[in-house]
Amino acid sequence: MKETRKSRVEYHLVFHEMARRLMLKQEPEEISQAMGIRLSTVKNTLRKPEFKRVVKELQEKVYRQTDRELMDEARDIRAELQGLAGESLDRLTALLRSAASEAIQKDVAQDLLDRAGYGKHVPEDAKVNIVINPIDADVIATALRKEREGQQKLRGEDLAKPPSDLEHPLLKKK
Repeated sequence: MKETRKSRVEYHLVFHEMARRLMLKQEPEEISQAMGIRLSTVKNTLRKPEFKRVVKELQEKVYRQTDRELMDEARDIRAELQGLAGESLDRLTALLRSAASEAIQKDVAQDLLDRAGYGKHVPEDAKVNIVINPIDADVIATALRKEREGQQKLRGEDLAKPPSDLEHPLLKKK
């Protein structure tokens, strides 16, 4: 009984180490050599559903932590920029009023007007091409679907009836 438990633990540890090395972009040959496992064993393991599950779990854990760190960093940057906003506006205002060059005054005035919402008019029907990979498209479609359902609940509408303005192919349930 203990032997089976030990081999399961070892099996689990080998899976995790192989998954870690795979995430480091090591080739099967490198994994085989580094871990002292036959190449055929490594290749067979890479195809196993339970190994793929371990890789997915490890990726989610790593990406979740990375996402948290990026969000924290973005929040810190936004806070720093907000702290500089007043000083920046004061500097732009001073340049607008006292810059020796009319070209600088014009650029500052245009920039301030643009940021205040008085910039060039962009036609509403301007076409924009966005390339989204299929995995991201599914995530976006799911998020939009949940948002739509939440809005419908708030308005007390029937969730079974999709609004006609959201008949985009990405939003259709598969």
